[in-house]
Amino acid sequence: MQQTNAIEIIARTLSMIDLRLIDHGRNVALFTCNAMRAAGKYTEKEIDDMCLIALFHDIGAFKTEEISRLVAFDAENSWEHSIYGYLFIKRFSPLAHLAPVVLLHHTSPRFMDTVPEPYRELAQILHIADRMEISSRFGGHSAGDLVRYFADERDKLISSGLVSLFSRNEGSIDRDEMWNRICHAAHSRSDIEDYLKMLVLSIDFRSRHTVTHTVSTAEFSGLMAELFSLRRRERACIAIGALLHDIGKAGIPVEILEKPGCLDSQETEIMRSHVPLTEQLLRGRVDERVERIACRHHEKLDGSGYPQGLCAPELTFAERVVAVTDILSALCGARSYKDVFPKERVVSILTDMSARGKLDGRIVRKIVDSYDFLMERTALVSDPVTRHYEQLASEYDHMLESISDMRETGNFQLAPFCDV
Repeated sequence: MQQTNAIEIIARTLSMIDLRLIDHGRNVALFTCNAMRAAGKYTEKEIDDMCLIALFHDIGAFKTEEISRLVAFDAENSWEHSIYGYLFIKRFSPLAHLAPVVLLHHTSPRFMDTVPEPYRELAQILHIADRMEISSRFGGHSAGDLVRYFADERDKLISSGLVSLFSRNEGSIDRDEMWNRICHAAHSRSDIEDYLKMLVLSIDFRSRHTVTHTVSTAEFSGLMAELFSLRRRERACIAIGALLHDIGKAGIPVEILEKPGCLDSQETEIMRSHVPLTEQLLRGRVDERVERIACRHHEKLDGSGYPQGLCAPELTFAERVVAVTDILSALCGARSYKDVFPKERVVSILTDMSARGKLDGRIVRKIVDSYDFLMERTALVSDPVTRHYEQLASEYDHMLESISDMRETGNFQLAPFCDV
């Protein structure tokens, strides 16, 4: 996958946190980039990394219910999504060393005296960039208006020199060129894959029932590609398509993802909309084969699937593989409406669907023949993700309690959170 496409996919997906905040992360990244360049003391690598942090800074809002507060200008001390985003970046990204910047990006300047550099300045740069974007979006204010606001008595703890960075070069920068530079930054392929996996986990972790769904589907798909000795390029397409197949669920309300029992007709339509949303996110940003693999995972050979109702001649073998492994992953995992199914029931369901002409018989037979092997290998990937989820939830609760205590006493000791 081209790096440009990966960063754009992430930016687009994060826009689904709230439709009022489309391109918010992208714009904050641009404000941050401009300010850091104006400072004249940061390396290109430091700027590149901070631009990604700025892009990711609200990733924790997928899991929390703070989003409505974030569109207000006065969003100081919005800790829930800041903590969750901090933990996600610390645990799942190559930018762990900058996770404290995300934790502190809504912290009042009054409580930053215990924060060591470089985190204090970087967090304040992100804070100003974030609030400038919100104000220009909802308040119609110019960069100059915001610079004057941040320079006044209210925020005197943010240095005037830092504030002034945001007015330099304003109006003379080419935002498209700057965004293109951010997208083409020299991140390694391994780093880009880690960023995409972090994005996928941020979506899957929205519901306790889907924590391992994508990683299991991707692992099952990769193993099936190996068992069928598919060509290297086809394996690569399957790997990426399986990884990205459910990113459209970023736009599905949690109450639908978590609903016990069957969905009603309206809820079913909303749930099914994750496929066209996935297509919207991937179109033009990945290889067409990858896009089709990701967007056809609910199609059936007999035309009874969705969203297009495609039939066998229209579905490639790679597309069929991910369609089957997606079902396999769902059957093997718990859901809000079902428990984990035992091997006998999983095999029975897949075999029946194959007999009725819905799933590719070759793929189903290979799964039946290799079932224990597939489960053992996939557990090596999915079990650590489950542990991460549980540990993250525990650490989140502990941090939220600690900061709540600090707020009650007024004694903010934030330096320990910067020790990453």
